[in-house]
Amino acid sequence: MTSTPKWLGFSALGLLLFAITSCEDPKEIGSEIIGQDVGVRFTDTLSINSSTVLIDSIFTSGTYTRGSDTLLVGAYTDPILGKTQATAFFQVANIDTLKALPSAIADSVVLKLFYTYYQGDTTKTQTINVHRVTETMIPATEYLATNEVQFDKKPLGSKTLRARPVRYRSRFNELDSLRFDSLSIKLDKALAQEFMNLRYTKGTADTIVYTQTKFKDKFKGIALAGNESDNAALLGFFTRACNLSFYYHPKDSLRSSRLIFYPVLTTNAGRDIFNSRFNKIASIRSGRLANLKKPGDIIPSNQTGNEVYIQEGTGVSTKITFPNLLALKQRQDIAINKAELIVPIKQNPNNIDPISKLSLVETNETNRTVRLVTTSGASGLLYIPGERSGFPHNTLLNQTLNSYTFNVTTTLQNILTGRRPNKGILIVPEIIVDPSTGKSKLFANRTNRIAIDAPNVKLKVYYTYTGK
Repeated sequence: MTSTPKWLGFSALGLLLFAITSCEDPKEIGSEIIGQDVGVRFTDTLSINSSTVLIDSIFTSGTYTRGSDTLLVGAYTDPILGKTQATAFFQVANIDTLKALPSAIADSVVLKLFYTYYQGDTTKTQTINVHRVTETMIPATEYLATNEVQFDKKPLGSKTLRARPVRYRSRFNELDSLRFDSLSIKLDKALAQEFMNLRYTKGTADTIVYTQTKFKDKFKGIALAGNESDNAALLGFFTRACNLSFYYHPKDSLRSSRLIFYPVLTTNAGRDIFNSRFNKIASIRSGRLANLKKPGDIIPSNQTGNEVYIQEGTGVSTKITFPNLLALKQRQDIAINKAELIVPIKQNPNNIDPISKLSLVETNETNRTVRLVTTSGASGLLYIPGERSGFPHNTLLNQTLNSYTFNVTTTLQNILTGRRPNKGILIVPEIIVDPSTGKSKLFANRTNRIAIDAPNVKLKVYYTYTGK
């Protein structure tokens, strides 16, 4: 479709006349524009090619809220994207706050997990196994979704269940309708005695033997893993509420006491101690996306039912190219007034949520993300900023229109003027920028996905032209 809104035409013509009168001798006024074709046009018929691509370097640890507030465990199968499964790894601390006497008797250790998220079919049975980590985790390390650490294959405890993440749904406020429940898993009693033994030297009642650091050297952490055969739901637990409760009682007394170990920031002598925690997220793809095996792999939309996909945590993203954008120039000078990329999505399968925010990043001829070294030396993603903003163009899903809208005015103008190669752009889940280093990253504590309706992706362009 091509048309010219009258107000845009008059406005553009006025600007052109002002520019000419500002720069030329008055006697020349009119000589440069007589006979020239000047105006404003609109088009939404430019060709757009879209493909599903696989990218890497998805972070699941860090001090950001979105990078570290959820422990993921379990597995489910998406009818198109295949099976997605996750394992959570985290450290705990607090041993130096234990007040028990050496004669105290260890009773039990219970892991309490507080739901905050779920994806998949919660009516099916699944198992959560609690394992002891055997490899040292380092808090300063930025773990990726592809990373894992070694753990003892024999569980400290297990629970088989049909997950019930939601305690109740409000009948009165649909915008705040869920109240999440919790889950408790009792662990091997021998672990309780081990914790007691770690606290004191034999026969000494008041000497702290194991500080936070030494304790984590002995008890390196916990892994939450499902059974390999499970295919029910991916469960998310709120890290800041989860805890490991150690119960004990004094000798000759039935009164029980409790020490809580936390997998988050704890206080020790006025200092904050950060415990490592991250999620491993893996996919077993089949069907349409079976050939997405390594970063850079790409599958055009005409091979995937005219759909392309984006999924948090797994690297599944979408590449958009504009093959005939330069045809706008023809024999004219072009200035883009406004350009919007409209990305409509299809309805997701039941129990699988859409992505709330998307961002744009630069790509190259190998379909990989482009990196940028910041002034602090950090290497981050080269993202496409919002108009008149130095920050990522993070766009919310319009739930009424079931689409995302990106302002790509500057991006397209730079292509037309040759300042940017026409190699396409990547649409990815929300980009996070570290405020201290300026490093931009993809974080994942969810596996939400969308299916983009490829034939109906539109590029709406308003542009001013002058004939040569």
